[in-house]
Amino acid sequence: MNKELWEKVQAFDFDQPISEYGFSTRLANENYWTKDFTITAVLEYKKFMYLAATSDSMVSPSGVVDEVWHRHLVFTKSYNDFCALLGKTIQHVPSTHNKVDFEKFRQAKERTKKLYTTTFGEMPHAVWECASMYDNLELPKARWKIRTVMLIVILIFALLVVPAYQLLRPFYVNLNSSDFLTAFIAIIVVAIFGLNAFSQYYLKQVVKRFRLDSFVFRLTPSELIYLRSPRLENVITGVVNDMTKAGKIKISADKKLVPVEGSTCSSLEEHQVLEMLTTKGPTDFHILHSKLAKKSVFSNVANCMDAFIKYFNKSKAFARLYYLNYGVLLLVFMLGLTRLLTGILRDKPVTNLVFILLGLLLVILFYLARLSMLVCSSTIPGFYKKILIPTGQQTGNKEDWQYFLMGSAILLPALVPALRRPETTSSDTSSSSDSSSSGSSCGSSCGSSCGGCGGGD
Repeated sequence: MNKELWEKVQAFDFDQPISEYGFSTRLANENYWTKDFTITAVLEYKKFMYLAATSDSMVSPSGVVDEVWHRHLVFTKSYNDFCALLGKTIQHVPSTHNKVDFEKFRQAKERTKKLYTTTFGEMPHAVWECASMYDNLELPKARWKIRTVMLIVILIFALLVVPAYQLLRPFYVNLNSSDFLTAFIAIIVVAIFGLNAFSQYYLKQVVKRFRLDSFVFRLTPSELIYLRSPRLENVITGVVNDMTKAGKIKISADKKLVPVEGSTCSSLEEHQVLEMLTTKGPTDFHILHSKLAKKSVFSNVANCMDAFIKYFNKSKAFARLYYLNYGVLLLVFMLGLTRLLTGILRDKPVTNLVFILLGLLLVILFYLARLSMLVCSSTIPGFYKKILIPTGQQTGNKEDWQYFLMGSAILLPALVPALRRPETTSSDTSSSSDSSSSGSSCGSSCGSSCGGCGGGD
């Protein structure tokens, strides 16, 4: 290996000069990649380009590396400067998918693997063996959409109501109303708590089966904060809190955020915050948040995590769990519905049962909506809290994870008033002198969010 050249390749920064929609930001945004995966993909691209520059034979990129390559070609100056550093202009040769090309690229792929192994060691599976970031999770897609199956099951449910009524009627006519309601409520409670416990256990087993080198186990505090509670305000609060702690931002007397002159940024997120404050001047946090939430460096946190949730919910593993919960809850509802029909046809009072069934319907809708978010709101954050963080397997330094673990409890006292939403001014002038004494408490909008940016790109 040419160590001198490789050190120069490693040091080459694709994000210089820093801009709002620079290379790393654009790459992550267009592919819905997490921050760590983007950094890893860029590093593997550098390794590939090094091999291309130092080898006399053709080498072939993986799908992920090729994606980085395509994006870099768009940044013409950066790409030309990079090739100049390599001492060789690397031409991107597309495949025409004919037999000759197929054999040529097959041999190039084998050659690349040998060269890579000799030069850098084992190839990261997530980058070199997978077509996308999500493939490394090895989650086969469900054959049918959950919405389609739900509609089919509802149709079957409607067809089975009459047979179920005929089957249960002889039992129901001998059961008084109070005994049934007591038993039915007990069945609902047992079903909900039982399904919830099983679902949590099931999802933990699914997550444990993910490959250890998958992006799920390499999330930044910001991504985990959003995954647990999908609000970008929490993510931005984490960055602002760290910058205030580091003396890059200060809080003015009127509770506005002000950049400290001469401050330097250590990440793209910090650069965006400082640039915004420098341009706008002293700014209320909630105005700053509304503007930063539209910037790609922050919105990509939401985009990649939302994409993961959609990907997981379309998997066969989640579909099986959803169908089980859905089926059991419908069976419980069927028990109440057939009892309701029995009471109506026998001219018995059914008011209490109607209210219970309506309440059950709302509980089912809420429960199923919660189930769709359970892996991100509970399972994965819990995995980090109980395993990855205690054993030191998470990326970044320990301080960056305190916000994820402790929430608003570690906010700087000076920052807390700035996070509180401005109160509506009272028209009663006689109370204006008293209002100033109540303006320093932190509302629920502080939430839990992350401290730190997980490192610069």
